[in-house]
Amino acid sequence: MTEDAVADARQPDAEPAEPTGPDHILRRLLIWAGIATLAVLAALATVHLLSDLSAVFGIRGGRSAVVGRLMPTLLVGLLGLALVLSVAWLGGGSRRRYAVAIAIGLVALIVIRIFVSWQFDSGIRGEPQVYKNMAETFLTPVWDFMGRPPGYAALLAGVFAVVDDRQTAAEIVNLVLALLTGLVVFDLARRLYGARAGALGLLAYAIWPAAALMTAVSIPHIAFDLVVAATAWAAVTTRPGWKGDALIGLGMAIAQYLRPTAPILLPAY
Repeated sequence: MTEDAVADARQPDAEPAEPTGPDHILRRLLIWAGIATLAVLAALATVHLLSDLSAVFGIRGGRSAVVGRLMPTLLVGLLGLALVLSVAWLGGGSRRRYAVAIAIGLVALIVIRIFVSWQFDSGIRGEPQVYKNMAETFLTPVWDFMGRPPGYAALLAGVFAVVDDRQTAAEIVNLVLALLTGLVVFDLARRLYGARAGALGLLAYAIWPAAALMTAVSIPHIAFDLVVAATAWAAVTTRPGWKGDALIGLGMAIAQYLRPTAPILLPAY
């Protein structure tokens, strides 16, 4: 081997060039937009926490009143932490333990949403009532779209035809949609980051407060979440080609019939 060859061999490998181009710039913008959104949410949560704490320590009645106000929140937080740690431990073990981790996520998803449905009802005004009224018109010869995308109302109308209690019908629709979304999130996370991440992703969606509270409200947010997750799943699992593009396009089209803001997600795919 010549001296030049030896010198070349001793030189460290050149670092790969940083990718450039419109796609790379768009991805970086989306990442920073997500970080900024999380920062805003964290700031709002902090403000609410400080407000709650100030209200708690302003309560008259001594230590028992303060403990009575904070104890439910602390217990829920500890329960959530215990579930996360349990699933993280079970998700990295044998098949039987992994099945238990998945079962914990599914049971948590169902139980939390049943509890929310039992405690809360959809409002009789605003958007929930608009979608219920739209669904009612779909059961008559004269349809009224009321200026909203009709996809979710069509789902409600299908269940309204067999369930007389409209609030129960909406909660059934939302529960089924949430269960499907949880399964899609599980498989998407599993394919991207491994088995343990899949189980944790399912649990994270199950205990996500905003998604759980939507169970009792007849608005299309859970249906929209399902379509977005399913479209992301199609983008990850299909090979480049017309089939994957067709599935992604179908997902975006369905999302447009659920919420008018769907086109803003197009750059993500």
